[in-house]
Amino acid sequence: MRTCVLVLVGVLVMSQAAMAEIPPPLPGQGGQSPFDRFAGTGTVKQNATHVGGGNLNGLGWYVGSTSAIYVRHADAKDEFGNSVDYMYYRETWTTARDLGTLMVAAPGYIGNQSYGGASGELWVQREQGGEFTKLESFRFSVDPFTMDFFAVNQKNIYGVEIRVTDGTEPGYHQVGAIEFFTDSIENFANVAFGKDAFYSPGSKQRGSVTDGTYSASNDSFYGIAGQKEQYVGVDFGGDFLLKGLLINTCMYTGYEWENFDVQYRLGEYEDDSEGWIPWGRATADRTVGDMYWVSFGDGVEASQVRLYGSAAGGNDPAGKIINQIWAFGAPVPEPMTMTLLALGGLALLRRRT
Repeated sequence: MRTCVLVLVGVLVMSQAAMAEIPPPLPGQGGQSPFDRFAGTGTVKQNATHVGGGNLNGLGWYVGSTSAIYVRHADAKDEFGNSVDYMYYRETWTTARDLGTLMVAAPGYIGNQSYGGASGELWVQREQGGEFTKLESFRFSVDPFTMDFFAVNQKNIYGVEIRVTDGTEPGYHQVGAIEFFTDSIENFANVAFGKDAFYSPGSKQRGSVTDGTYSASNDSFYGIAGQKEQYVGVDFGGDFLLKGLLINTCMYTGYEWENFDVQYRLGEYEDDSEGWIPWGRATADRTVGDMYWVSFGDGVEASQVRLYGSAAGGNDPAGKIINQIWAFGAPVPEPMTMTLLALGGLALLRRRT
């Protein structure tokens, strides 16, 4: 059985002289998100009959073959046992929450079929214990193994319900995963999308780790035996302020590279081994789920990030896989742009005087 593992990490690469030092461990149990995510913190009700070993909320994603979260049309019932024609995930809280962004992952493959493009609805509870009211409808990505982010911007709500209102395959409703964030949607631009990926010499790869999907069938990096060091990374082609990374090791169980070192560097170097700064070592736990977040705190300026491992360092990626590297952040303005912004601000001040 194939499982998909999403891993979000902040990355820095250290100089070769420092490679023998083991970076401090990054938070395990799914990692630390750079955003305020809160799915799974309240009281949950759902009618999914199969969750692939994970949870509907973002604490455990298994969006691979035969493991998408689903309910059969004939078995779909609401919390009172009445037959309904939708799958739902409902969560309520005793104190009000702000919901800035909703994330829904499209399901993947079952057998030789791919499922996506289902419709959904967002319902909210504005008073504790009150009725749920429909806020909006939305549609998931047609392409499997993709994540959709929707702007919500609802303040002081006590409950959220996500409904999958049409089947992604005859006889079933299904979805990959659901997450709630307080942060606004502006924070969820994948700045790695379409950027250049780079790999250690001798590593096997096909496709790109920055193509925007996380399909288990689109392997992008595979560590091989006998290499002193191996890595995979993203070259942003400029300076970015990074908040965090999302790393997907989606592949067969046991092939996940769960202890890569997160490194980054700023500027241009003639030697590939120079300038890397260590951020930490991932401690992903496969039994928790397939998301692993790493926060960069207030952010780090970087022009490149990578995942690094070596036999000497005890985290050799031989036989391990990395599929995707998502990066969240924003470009650092050019010095001239900053100067113009400052001059513009000065001009406004002079107008007021």
